[in-house]
Amino acid sequence: MNFNNLRVSTRLAAAFAVLMTMLLAVTATAWFEMNTMRRSSQDVATNWLPSVEHVSAIESHVHALHAAELQHVLNTDDAAMKRIEGKIGKIRTDLDAERAAYVKLISSSKEQALYDTFAADLKTYLQLHERLLELSRKNQNVQARDLADGESARVFARISTALEALVKLNTEGATAAAAESDARAAARLALDAPRTWQLGNAAINRVLFNGEGFVVIGWNDHGHLEGLGDDAHA
Repeated sequence: MNFNNLRVSTRLAAAFAVLMTMLLAVTATAWFEMNTMRRSSQDVATNWLPSVEHVSAIESHVHALHAAELQHVLNTDDAAMKRIEGKIGKIRTDLDAERAAYVKLISSSKEQALYDTFAADLKTYLQLHERLLELSRKNQNVQARDLADGESARVFARISTALEALVKLNTEGATAAAAESDARAAARLALDAPRTWQLGNAAINRVLFNGEGFVVIGWNDHGHLEGLGDDAHA
């Protein structure tokens, strides 16, 4: 059948059908890519960034607690110490709330291990904190300062290191999630689909020089890639 012999109305209808098909294809592609980006954005917005915010808030409360206890040691007035203790109570309440919110967002064994280290050190720190306040209430300020500058300071340093590591982990997680979204969108690959891009030249080839020449003793060895799944191919 010759397309030129068709009636004008028929040709227009056919052209319209082709255009509609193309439009639907473009729309479907755009929807897929936007959905992929949306789901990745949700991961960043509902997991990684809130985790960074909660850990940063925990860090802020821990530092505020440390500063308040040092203020307590520097005071000898009972009324002033009671006001500081009220402030400390509020800080600890806020700290507990942030911790409760954060633990719900922990998403990896590495993150859990870092948090467990922090939690153990915080428990030790709070025990020292109570001893320090008791000494301060009795105006045994020399002993209180020794405790604050010694064991308490060392535990506080470990807490700060653990919190900084948690902030770094979640910040890097957010960056990685965004990069994953870009790569999958470019490849038109769903977020829950296995990766299809390959790592080229990942196999190991071995040759041995025996004094006279080179001898191949191993070729295309990719045993070191086992366990990497779809992320690596020889």
